[in-house]
Order: sequence, then C-alpha cells, then structure tokens
Amino acid sequence: MARVVDRHRAGDLAGADAAVGDGLGFRPALRGARPVGGRIAAELGGFRRAADLLDGFAGLPDAPPEILRATAVAHFALGRLSTAMTLCRRVLATQPADLAPRLQLAKCVQAAGAPDEAVAQLRAVLVCAPTAADALLTYGALLARHDRAQDRRVLDWWCAACPLEETAWSLSARHPDRPERGPAHLIRSLILMAGDARSAQAQIHVASMIHNRADVATLYRRMVIRFPDDAEAWHIASRYADGTGDLERSIATAQRASLLLPGVLHYDLQVARACRRAKRNDTAKTLFARITRLAATSRSVSGRTGAQARLQLARIAEEEGAYDAAFEHATVGNRLARLQEPLAATWIDGRMAAVREAAASIPALRGPLRDRPQDSTDPDSVAPVFLIGFPRSGTTLLEQVLDGHPDIATIEEQPTLAPALQIAHREFGSVHGFVERAEPADVARAATLYLAARASFLPKGAPDLVVDKMPLSTVLVPLILRIFPRARFLFALRHPCDVCLSCFFSDFVLNANMAPFTDFTDTAAFYDRVMRLWQQCA
Repeated sequence: MARVVDRHRAGDLAGADAAVGDGLGFRPALRGARPVGGRIAAELGGFRRAADLLDGFAGLPDAPPEILRATAVAHFALGRLSTAMTLCRRVLATQPADLAPRLQLAKCVQAAGAPDEAVAQLRAVLVCAPTAADALLTYGALLARHDRAQDRRVLDWWCAACPLEETAWSLSARHPDRPERGPAHLIRSLILMAGDARSAQAQIHVASMIHNRADVATLYRRMVIRFPDDAEAWHIASRYADGTGDLERSIATAQRASLLLPGVLHYDLQVARACRRAKRNDTAKTLFARITRLAATSRSVSGRTGAQARLQLARIAEEEGAYDAAFEHATVGNRLARLQEPLAATWIDGRMAAVREAAASIPALRGPLRDRPQDSTDPDSVAPVFLIGFPRSGTTLLEQVLDGHPDIATIEEQPTLAPALQIAHREFGSVHGFVERAEPADVARAATLYLAARASFLPKGAPDLVVDKMPLSTVLVPLILRIFPRARFLFALRHPCDVCLSCFFSDFVLNANMAPFTDFTDTAAFYDRVMRLWQQCA
C-alpha cells in the first residue's frame, strides 16, 4: 500500500494500479486496497474494473463521498445511468455544494432523456463556477438541441463577462439560431485556446454543428498552425481530410504526424489508410505489413492497431481479387480484435439472447392494438418511422437519400430508444417483461420519453416527418410495436452473402452490438436470427 501511495503521488497511475494488483494478489482482503484500486482504475479509464472494486464499498450506508463519486463515474461510463444517478444524489444529500457529483448527475439525466433537470443541475454548477469548462460544454450540448431564448441570453452574458474564455464563445457559436455568427465565434475561440490538440479537436467538433465545410476546414488548418510540433494535431487533421475526400492532404498531414512521433503505430496506420484510399496499394501494403509485424510483438494497446491493419490488408486483397488471402487477413484481424476484449464472448451471448427474448415476446403483441381510434394527443396513435435492417445492408445510403428531401428529417444511429429500454429493464426485468406486462401508463411514459429523446437529436425547425435510422433496432421491433402500435418501418434488404462478408471485413469499433462480427460463423448465425425475427414480426 505504501508503494501504491508513492506511485500515485508521483503521478504514475499505471504503476499505482499495478501495485494494487500485486497487493490483492498476495492478500485479496488487503485493507484499503480495493477502494484505492477502484479510484485509480476509474482515473485510468478501466471503468468495469473500477465498478467491480468499488461497488461493495459504495453500497455501505456510511460510504465516503469520494468513493461514491468514483463509483458513479464508473457506472456512468458503463451506461448504468440509474445506478450512477443514485450515487450522485447520495453525495449531494450530504454535500450539496460538491460540484463534481452535480455535474455528473446532469450528464446522467441528460443521457436518460430529462433535459430540463439536466439544465437545472448545470445552472447550479455554473452559479458557483461560471467558467467551468466541462459544465459549459455539457450545457452547450443541451442548448444545441433546444430552442431556449433565456439560455441564449446566458451565453451572451458569458461571452461579455469572460472575453478570454474560449468555451463561452464556442458554445455561443454552437447554438442553433447562430449559423451566421458561428464561424467568427469559433475562430475566436480557437485563437483564445491555450490547450492542446485534443482540446482543439473538441472545439472544431463544435464547428461542425454549423454545417459549413469551408469554415471547419479553416479551423483544422489553424489548428496545425497553432500546434506545429504536436503530432496529434496533424493526425486529427489527416483524419478530417480523409473524411472529406481530400486524400493528398490526408496523406501529407498523416506523414507529418508519423515523422514527429516515429514508432506510434496508429499514426502509421493513418498514413497507410490514406494511401489505400488514394489507391497507392503498394505503399499501403508495405506499411500495413510492417504494422502487423510490430503489433504482433507488442504488449501494449497496439494489438488493436494490428487488428485494424489486418482488416485493411483484407480490403486490399479483396480489391486485387486475392480472395483466399483476403478472407485469411479478415479472419486473423478479427481474431486479434476479439483477443483485445475479454468480454467479447459475453457480448455475443448477450446479443443472441436479446434476439431470442424479442422473438418470445411477439405473441404478446397479437390483439386489437392497431384497431384503436386515432387520437393526436395519445402517444399510442403516433406513427413514428424507423429505418432498420442489418449493418452493411444499405441503411446509410438510404438515410442520406431521404435526408435530401425537404419534407423529411433523418436521425442517424442515435440512442433514441435508450430511455424506453431503461424502463423495460429497470421496471420489468426485460423487454419481454415490458411487452407482456406494461400498463397503459407505462407505455405512455415510454412513448413520451422516446419522442423527447428523438426531438433532442433534431435541429430547430425540422420537418414533422422523421426517419429514425438504426439498423439493429430490428431486434427491438416488438418493443417499438408495444409502445407505438402504428409504427412504420423501412426495412433495408441486401443479399445475405454481401451483408455477412461486409460485416466480417469491416473494422467496426468493438462493442456489444459489433462483437458477433469478429467470427464469420457468429456473423452468419446472428444474421439468420435477426432476419427470422423480422419475418415473425412482419
């Protein structure tokens, strides 16, 4: 424990974490090791481990506030919003002036679809700390989705009272009724910035809210001028240029990042990716092969980078007609990606179970639900539109086509159904339980929360016809139909061979939804179950 304290005071979090592990290995009941280790794990971003270590102590009636705060952070990061909110409220019950749990509570209730309470909590924070950057950014994210005249005046006051506070200017620019003032405010906020490239990236992300590509590109150029020796700034600029199709600029800026910090594999990976997109396959293959060779001998997080390089090699081999080699690269790459995440197998079992649960709930939907008289004030009479199907089945292309119509607004892969899912799991134990046992008041509450969440992702003045695109919401069709009996669905269908191969070859961020695609047999089985579920629903 003395070594833990020494390492932590020296700022060596990884060393302190390792010392905690050593202590618990010798003596699992070592006094103080678990709460200290949990707080260190939370600081390092190991939220699942932090929750495991801290939960037992946070459950005690006299748990210290610092334990409750760290446990709340871990559960929020893991998506366990109700637990995080309970912990934050416990801290505030005894320490109402503690700003950290109040800000965390604001983030929780915002994510849970309660923007009014989030605004109230954030204002309480900003009364005490008017220039708190994290609170301002969270507040701005809310204001960007809601038309609140009183909040616009607050932003103007911050800009006047804090002329050197870049966050205030950037949030003023982000507000939906400020598109003409946005660029000037954002450029000023970037000029005022005294942080690093990651802070700059966050501000430029704010700029993207104004949907003006020229202004955003200008900000990226200013970022690398401001941080010419920061490899991360050049790397971020390269990724932006790649996304806009400016491949020559993407290659040049990626190479600059790689030269500034040689040996950083994800910088080299960006160079190789840009070369592949520019059809410089020989250069790309050489770089990808080097990355996979180095990553195979590395014990760091570069294992994920090696997996990404393998999947890129699979794409090149596919384009060149070397199909056996392509499949081999994809198999190895996905196997490496799966090894980086110990929960992958659990996630796959969970996704398969979710499909079985959805299928089991279909019989409960039979009945005269669709025969009710329509009433515009009744959530059950609302007929929202959902664009569903399966990943890589063409949903993104269809969403973009529909979004080009002046009378249609689209939402691309946002957690609009999350509040309804929380009700189902928290109050009924499962989606199946909700579909079978929900009372009209429960259904109306879930419908109201969905519509509020959906509205939060729409710009001011959006058309009334909204298409909510989320491919794997196919698994939630029984839940949707229980809440909205008159819901309408656009179902994207593509040949299963194309879909399954594309999922298997894609370099998805590994999470619970994408885990089945790390194995080709699991990919096919998941596809089969989801399609059978849709046939039953139809």
